[in-house]
Amino acid sequence: MRVLLTGARGMLGSSIVRSWQELRPQDELILWGSEDVDLRNRDATLTQLALVKPDSVIHAAAKVAGIAKKIAHPTEFLLDNLLIDTSLI
Repeated sequence: MRVLLTGARGMLGSSIVRSWQELRPQDELILWGSEDVDLRNRDATLTQLALVKPDSVIHAAAKVAGIAKKIAHPTEFLLDNLLIDTSLI
């Protein structure tokens, strides 16, 4: 099975990678981080999905930062995360 994991280099994603590789070594894990595709860009996301053709997607990507930065810029985080989610969905 080809499984695409977004946010693969983040805290949650890297944990999923370790567990998935241990429990399902026969699967092909395709790892996306922010360096691979800008998930806020719907067209770029759809283009990359068409190239990868995963059987399944695990979505663990998000714009994250410390509490102080999120409090100082809540709209930025909300909008970016909404774009990420809607591009992928």
